[in-house]
Amino acid sequence: MFDKKAQADAVILADEGPCGSEDTDIHGVHWDHRKFVVEVRPAGEAAFRAETRTKIPVRSSPRTGDTVRVSYDPRNHKTEILIDGDPRYDPKIIREKTMEQRRAAVDALLAGQPAPAHGPYQNVDDDEGTDEDY
Repeated sequence: MFDKKAQADAVILADEGPCGSEDTDIHGVHWDHRKFVVEVRPAGEAAFRAETRTKIPVRSSPRTGDTVRVSYDPRNHKTEILIDGDPRYDPKIIREKTMEQRRAAVDALLAGQPAPAHGPYQNVDDDEGTDEDY
């Protein structure tokens, strides 16, 4: 039978860079396969370190020192960073927040409020005010 994977928090200790191909999905999100060294901290168990290869969005990838959620095999500690559902990295969530922000900015403009200096909206994950990859 298949063994069940466990989940835990982990800290990114190092980003070892690209380890495979890049691709772009139908939403225009650029994805990269990267290798990370993480310290996995399972509840009630001893922490362990692992190397993981994970497909991550280029514009919102985890950085050294970030705490992330991972799934891992308790037998061999094969680990994967969980991007889906994390509001810091999941492109779907970032795209939805950006659209909400756009709608609110347009509604404010239509209600007579002054236009913001950076334009009608700003990407929630980007200080430059663009959202071309979401």
